[in-house]
Amino acid sequence: MQDLEATASFIPIRNHNVIVQDVFEEVLVYDLEREIVRRLNRTAAAIWKQCDGSKNVGEITRAVARQFEGRVDEQVVLLTLRRFSKAHLLTGPAPEIPAAKRVSRRELIKRIGIAAVPLVTSMAVPTAAQAVASCFPLGHTCSANSQCCSGNCVFVVGMGVICT
Repeated sequence: MQDLEATASFIPIRNHNVIVQDVFEEVLVYDLEREIVRRLNRTAAAIWKQCDGSKNVGEITRAVARQFEGRVDEQVVLLTLRRFSKAHLLTGPAPEIPAAKRVSRRELIKRIGIAAVPLVTSMAVPTAAQAVASCFPLGHTCSANSQCCSGNCVFVVGMGVICT
């Protein structure tokens, strides 16, 4: 029983070395240190917004459950916090889900529905140097302005169509 009380009283704190952007009902979190974007679906975004360093798991669960008509319970919040922790979105590790409270993903989907399952997906973001390196340099053959770093793909007599 002590494990349950410990997880319910855990207070998650967001990593502040990130840039956060709301996009419709989802949230994009850019990790400045790792140069990775994390996409949080509606459920994960609602939980993320509650991780302000003042609310414990129980309080977060109650706040988010109201938004999702009671379908989100403490186990869903703990699962999401574990995912945040693994994605370096929290300042410290989230508590383990007690064995007595664990259920399979299949059971979770049956219970709360596929749309309410919290998702945290990641994608690498190229650095500015990598983004520029994806265009053609001056003198390279091209077929469209967008291929050239200069933005100019023109026909040059004796050379063909090149970036100028």
